[in-house]
Amino acid sequence: MNDAAEFVNCSFETMRDFPVEACGVLEHLPCFALIRQGENFVYANAATRTACGVALGQTVLADTILLGTPALDPAVAVAVDALPNSFDCILLAQDGQPRNVTGISSAILFEGQPSTLVIAIERKTGLYDDLRGHGTFLEELLDSAPEALAIIHRRRVLHVNHEFTRLFGYTMQESLGRNLDELVVPPGREHESVSLQESVERNQRSYLETVRRTKSGELVDVSVLMAPVRIAGDDVGHFVSYRDIRMQKKVEAELQHSALHDSLTGLANRVLFHERLQQVIQQQRAESNFAVMFLDLDQFKQVNDTLGHASGDTLLLKITERLQVCLRPHDTVARFGGDEFAILLDQVQAPGDVVRVANRIQTAVCEPIDLSVSEVLVSASIGIVLGSPEYSSAEQIMRDADFAMYRAKANGKARHEIFDNIMLARHTVRKELETQLRDAVEQAQFEVWYQPVYRIATGQIDSFEALLRWRHPTRGLVPLGEFLKMAEETGMIVPMGTLSLEEACRQMKRWNRKFPRVHTSISVNMSPRQFGLPTLPDTVAEVLRDVDLSPQYLRLEITESSITLDPMGAEKHLQRLNDMGVRVALDNFGAGLASMTNLLRLPFGLLKLDRRLTSVLPARGTQGALIETIFGLGKSLHIRMQADGVETLPQLRELERFGCELAQGYLFSPALTAEQAETALVRSQWTLPS
Repeated sequence: MNDAAEFVNCSFETMRDFPVEACGVLEHLPCFALIRQGENFVYANAATRTACGVALGQTVLADTILLGTPALDPAVAVAVDALPNSFDCILLAQDGQPRNVTGISSAILFEGQPSTLVIAIERKTGLYDDLRGHGTFLEELLDSAPEALAIIHRRRVLHVNHEFTRLFGYTMQESLGRNLDELVVPPGREHESVSLQESVERNQRSYLETVRRTKSGELVDVSVLMAPVRIAGDDVGHFVSYRDIRMQKKVEAELQHSALHDSLTGLANRVLFHERLQQVIQQQRAESNFAVMFLDLDQFKQVNDTLGHASGDTLLLKITERLQVCLRPHDTVARFGGDEFAILLDQVQAPGDVVRVANRIQTAVCEPIDLSVSEVLVSASIGIVLGSPEYSSAEQIMRDADFAMYRAKANGKARHEIFDNIMLARHTVRKELETQLRDAVEQAQFEVWYQPVYRIATGQIDSFEALLRWRHPTRGLVPLGEFLKMAEETGMIVPMGTLSLEEACRQMKRWNRKFPRVHTSISVNMSPRQFGLPTLPDTVAEVLRDVDLSPQYLRLEITESSITLDPMGAEKHLQRLNDMGVRVALDNFGAGLASMTNLLRLPFGLLKLDRRLTSVLPARGTQGALIETIFGLGKSLHIRMQADGVETLPQLRELERFGCELAQGYLFSPALTAEQAETALVRSQWTLPS
């Protein structure tokens, strides 16, 4: 040890920054030399590698080589210019024979990292000899270890350290001479001790994570390391180390819970739900007496957008409570994210039971919810899949539950739908149409047609409404009703609306150049989804600039739903458009309850009477009075009035009586191609049919 000590002491001043090349000096020392970083040894010299079976360059856990080395914070030691520390500990050799070693540890910087250099040599005595001959020193050494340590011989305890007495509650006097298994091994785990000892008897270190019992009977999570140790002469006993891993297990459990549960509601997440559903599928392939519900809140986005995410989270928590009340303890409810929930009903006796649960959930969800800042009403659309031997995976079931949920939404929301093969066929057709619609957007299969709007008093064309038409490569013109709703749901209505705006403005510019004396304009419909985009005013301005069209020739038509979805955003858009000189018309006027209020605060230049009100003309009684009031309101606010869907002369005469200024409909003209519209523009005049 003198040579090693002299090496450390003489080189100590230069080893603050320990270069990698210096390992060559350590490599051939006739003693054990190691470099430790944190809990690991990152270097071991040839003597150490030979004794412990470590490969060159291998990183190993420190406690698997040296037991009982004192804790040393290299960063602190370097900072305070600490001197080397001497120590005595146990080296665990690969031959199964622990070596009693004494050595010196010193703080260094190795590869730029605070590290500890350890130099040690073997002491040729037995551990129990040392305990008897140098008891105080070795007891202090063992007591400094952070693990609970016990030395046993023929199953009897020879020595325990301070951490052992703290962890298990037995004093030194209560432990000495006792059977270790009787002290700490709980009933039913005796086989673990047998397995550990058999490994040690084969000169192998043995490791196990398990539980052990304290004096009070508490079960403690521990890691157990057992190794052979020479007690006296050739007499071999066992060295047992217990590390308290309760905190580690707690963290692992929390991580496991987080991985399988929703962080907001504490419900199962998608992963755990799929696992449980797959288990049920495998267990019940014959009976299949289970059901799955996929639930989506119908008004959640509106609550989240208007009241904020905190209110949205509160809403989800309250919905979670209501769902749990509606279910049995062994049923599973999960949150998939956003406002989507999934429910697994196990041991279902009949389909009627599932329907009753769905109705119970609908009733609970629809009850008013107090969010402190406001009381809200929401509903749920539920898709149901009944268990069947045909299903082999959770993914198949969730796919069909998703189909059924969207069918419930399409059929009016706040309802449930049970999946069947007819629904699948319809969904297949829908998906095919959706694919074709996407192709149509990418391949520019859309055309813009134009329906004339006439001044009732003169019969002259006032403007045109641009209407989008889909010319399918094999089906020809596809009716608007077949694809408009899908375009809105999928978001494809946005690029379609932009295409309509661009082409309508280009056509208006052509007519301006060709007929400079004709004063007309173009109206373009804006879907709620497109009008709700923050960039809408910028998009309109960019199109007008690119086409070089004056804003006075463009009018945008929006419905009241474009306003109710985001009233503040809609008001900002309308004001910007008005400042640009672009006029805005309120379409389908009279169909909503809040239209009158919107008229008083928003800058509309035109009101279009809803075609459902036009269709009842001439009307008497309440309907007639309502329509007459609408026209009177428009006149008092100095807003132009237009009727949509005029198809008969009696309707036209009634509109004249109300003082309506503009009209469009099949009585005058259907939608026309650009060429046909140009012909109508040249003729301009409309005359009553004979």
